Amino acid sequence: MATRTKVDRHVYMASRAWRLKRREVIEDQQNQCTRCCTSPIQDVHHLTYERLGNEDPSDLAGLCRPCHEYVSG
Repeated sequence: MATRTKVDRHVYMASRAWRLKRREVIEDQQNQCTRCCTSPIQDVHHLTYERLGNEDPSDLAGLCRPCHEYVSG
């Protein structure tokens, strides 16, 4: 499989497929941040980009904005 470029990632993140995947993660995690468990999900964070576009549920974490900034920082 060819390596995805940075542009491909940005195109995917703007796609309908990503919006649907993001919504699925939020619903599966009952709209609760998986890190602090107190706030609603605002961002869906990729733990890995290995399967970008075909992510496993374990590749993604629904996080509130402060937790997303923390894990991304």
